[in-house]
Amino acid sequence: MDDIELKYNKCRYCRNNPYAKNGKKIVTGANRYSTFYTNKKAKEEISQYWSITLNNLLDSCIEINEEDFFRNVEDLKKAIETKAKGIIAHFTFYDALRSFSVALKYRWCDEKSSTKYKEPPLCPISEPVLSRLNEDFEYLNRSNITKEDSERIYAFIRVEAEKEGLTISQWELKHFNLYQAEQHGL
Repeated sequence: MDDIELKYNKCRYCRNNPYAKNGKKIVTGANRYSTFYTNKKAKEEISQYWSITLNNLLDSCIEINEEDFFRNVEDLKKAIETKAKGIIAHFTFYDALRSFSVALKYRWCDEKSSTKYKEPPLCPISEPVLSRLNEDFEYLNRSNITKEDSERIYAFIRVEAEKEGLTISQWELKHFNLYQAEQHGL
């Protein structure tokens, strides 16, 4: 992907996904699909903590490798589990992975930001990504994706990305935008 195409894809992503701009909005988006809260007050309290924790982790991720990526996802999962013990039924690796990777992707794509984030080593795992792979992941329950499952998925993404001469993040960005265009006529 040349620089012009990459910049276009990054701008298109930011324009079409304004909710991904900050941790609070990402957490709000993730909460739309979450049924693990015991009550509304608990949801507000944990959401606020989740957002703050996510933003604090991201502030140290201007440049990150795969090992640090997974460490940050695990740290986010442990922090939420500790804070929410007895308040929520479960907080999965996938919940942490999804919110961390989407937030990191947005920060990388945001050309208007005063802080320039380097390209993340990995990407969000979502339906648009899984639908583009030559592998059937239907057997996976998205809410129960483990670190091992995600590593297997990333191995498939890496193969597809290399076929196109792209990195994992560039491949996901390109195919996420294509998927959105197909689904929404963009």
